[in-house]
Amino acid sequence: MEDIMKDLLAASKKADAKLHKYAGILSDKDADPVHWIDTGSYALNRVISSSIKGGVPEGSVIALAGDAQTGKSFLANRIIANAQHEHDYICVHYDTEGALSRKFATNLGVDPSKLLHINVDTAQEVRNHCVNTLEPMIEKYPKQKFMIVLDSVGNISSEKERSDLKSGKTNSDMGERSKQIKSMLKELTKFCTKNKLIFVFTNHTYKDIASAPNPAYAKTVQSSGKQASYMPHVVLMLSKKDDKDDTSKEVKGDIITVNCEKNRYCKSKRKVQIYISYTTGPNRFYGLLSDMVEAKLIEKVNEKNYIIPWMSDSKGNPKKVHINQLYKKENRDIIFNDDIMTELDEFCKKHYAYATITKSDSDLDLEIEEISEQIDEENE
Repeated sequence: MEDIMKDLLAASKKADAKLHKYAGILSDKDADPVHWIDTGSYALNRVISSSIKGGVPEGSVIALAGDAQTGKSFLANRIIANAQHEHDYICVHYDTEGALSRKFATNLGVDPSKLLHINVDTAQEVRNHCVNTLEPMIEKYPKQKFMIVLDSVGNISSEKERSDLKSGKTNSDMGERSKQIKSMLKELTKFCTKNKLIFVFTNHTYKDIASAPNPAYAKTVQSSGKQASYMPHVVLMLSKKDDKDDTSKEVKGDIITVNCEKNRYCKSKRKVQIYISYTTGPNRFYGLLSDMVEAKLIEKVNEKNYIIPWMSDSKGNPKKVHINQLYKKENRDIIFNDDIMTELDEFCKKHYAYATITKSDSDLDLEIEEISEQIDEENE
């Protein structure tokens, strides 16, 4: 069998020189990501990779989708900053909104000297730059790591829109924009995975009224066609509660709900809440409480209070801590200490990783029950 596999590999490479770089027997290839880029939030790392110490894997395509002011650009820039500082990445940033400033990026930790910023209008401009300019650079500097950020897909125009605008025409786009975005995402996904580039794009969302009889239950979907959901390895849908009318208090940040709609690295359909500061980006520890409770590391008393077994009150009993006190520095370093974070990480890896293909009859019976319950809920 081994000789046959070697002959098959050699014949494949000989038949097509382009395959030589990418072909290999899977057992010999480094199929798993070598680098994981921290998002700045342990909870978000876990949602993407099943590990709080993981994050965005090399060679992956990540979609950050949501309404305005849901932290898409904040998160994208924190990923850029961590990729630069942890693994010396160079970033190519395609900007369709003209929104990225040097000050904004620098405040979030980005090194502007390692970021090529390009204002673009169309999908073709992004695709052509990757193929004609970036790919030769990858071949010239094979040891250098690159990443691509597109902010945002939702603001991309088609070539027809641009030409009609210049000529003063008001004709319909006739679906050209959707087709060109589909082509761009398809080509960039293949380009990035083959060359182990990270590709992060942001996108707008809207309520698909046709998805439910009652508009109140309409599904939130990405703009720019289904390809924006089909091609990424991970799709994160971001949302936040409506702003309160009370303007007497200064709002310093937002609690963002992240729904992992799709994931090829661990279990999907998971939600987590993260906190994004307007000045510093995501809070590292916010959003870990539910996992810590499920892992039986801490005990939940109610929505506002938690018992921390390794902290003692004045009577020597395990200390009850109010949620507002959990993230303060004097408590944070004790609650989220190295030993606890290691235990939590081991729990998350086992709990959120995809199951193995081998299952017992009892596991299969339980799975069937869960599927039946889900079908019943959807039919109610």
